[in-house]
Amino acid sequence: MACGSLGYNDAGLVFLGAGVFSWLSLEPVILQRLRSCGELPAVLRTSLGIQLAPALVACSAWLSVNGGEGDTLAKMLFGYGLLQLLFMLRLMPWYLSQPFNASFWSFSFGVSALATTGLHLGHGSESGLFHILAVPLFIFTNAIIALLLVRTFLLLVQGKLLIRTERAALLKTEEKNDHS
Repeated sequence: MACGSLGYNDAGLVFLGAGVFSWLSLEPVILQRLRSCGELPAVLRTSLGIQLAPALVACSAWLSVNGGEGDTLAKMLFGYGLLQLLFMLRLMPWYLSQPFNASFWSFSFGVSALATTGLHLGHGSESGLFHILAVPLFIFTNAIIALLLVRTFLLLVQGKLLIRTERAALLKTEEKNDHS
């Protein structure tokens, strides 16, 4: 995104390609792990919020290097990001089954990109789906970020922002799956 903003579009495309192809190779591995190795330990669940980011950040980077045109690729990346958002919303009871902690911030990267790309695509079309979605997604993003800020501040004031979790607790589920 920085390369595109500074006029180095070819360099931006190189970095975008590296990011997109890394994402395309890593996502199946992550999904396979989630499907076949049992449930993640509760303390790691919210780290999956980062899954919202790749498509939306790629969309933002693409808009940065292609001159800001909301073309087919940008819309497809945004659509995949929306699909990930729907998956995340469906899993919210699972995420929220544990107390709020700093790892909930993993959602912030994706929702921030959701707002910026949504506004960009909405601004580029005077009517239609993207125009309709832009402001509600912006409001949604700001509500999520505000909630993260308030909850984090409360943890900080209570002295509970940074907690120590023993490595054994994180690996406990993994060991159970290895013996199964």
